[in-house]
Amino acid sequence: MRAAKYALLALAGAALLVVAFANHDPVTLRLLPEEAAPLTGFDATLTLPLFLVILAAVVIGLVAGYAFEWLRAHKHRAEAARNRREVERLAEENRHLKQAEPPVEDDVLALLRDQTDAG
Repeated sequence: MRAAKYALLALAGAALLVVAFANHDPVTLRLLPEEAAPLTGFDATLTLPLFLVILAAVVIGLVAGYAFEWLRAHKHRAEAARNRREVERLAEENRHLKQAEPPVEDDVLALLRDQTDAG
């Protein structure tokens, strides 16, 4: 199984290298429209290889997806934590009840048990 994992990672790495070599031409990204650049006072452009732009978009998408999924699953994690605390509380209560003295028996039940043991 470990070999399959490494083979899959090597395959993904090779695919990334092929994409990087095929898309190494520089592209210019404008962070603001050209009309807004004089208003802000700084040049809001980046020149990067295309494969970095593609890789950054994929990474940002993955991080955003994981973050939204983590937030969505919060209610399930909170309920599981509440259930875990309740189970621990009940286990502790059960342990205390098992260590406590047995309750005093009813006289009638004791007589009936004695008769069935004798008979």
